[in-house]
Amino acid sequence: MDEGPRAARRELERLVDAFGRASLVVELWDHGVPDDVARNDVLAHLAVTSNVDLVATGNVHYATPDAFARANVLSAIRARQSLEEVQGWLNASPLAYLRSDAEQRRRFARWPGVVDRAGEIGASLSFDLRLVAPNLPRFPPRRG
Repeated sequence: MDEGPRAARRELERLVDAFGRASLVVELWDHGVPDDVARNDVLAHLAVTSNVDLVATGNVHYATPDAFARANVLSAIRARQSLEEVQGWLNASPLAYLRSDAEQRRRFARWPGVVDRAGEIGASLSFDLRLVAPNLPRFPPRRG
């Protein structure tokens, strides 16, 4: 555990050198795993002391909690391994799903502003998907 924070600081310093402070954010997420709060406290401290933005995400892997098992199976297939072989790499809890704004605010109340910052970043990165749509010829739909 002790090397984790030191390693994280070294990596953040490397990224700041490579990309600049303004181009980085430190991400917090909470999947209900016992060390999530402690990890997030360390990351929040690291961000504040390094003057890097802090943001809360869902680190989402599926849309709803009932898709947890399916997501794990798909992860194993993608890794070309059995579920037993990838067990240590899979999410330990079914909480890596899309959450409402209210849920995110409850989970991250300990770190004020991080949910709002996620929304600001999302809005700044959004674009109209029609801008990247290929200009394909129209074909009539096939019937029967």
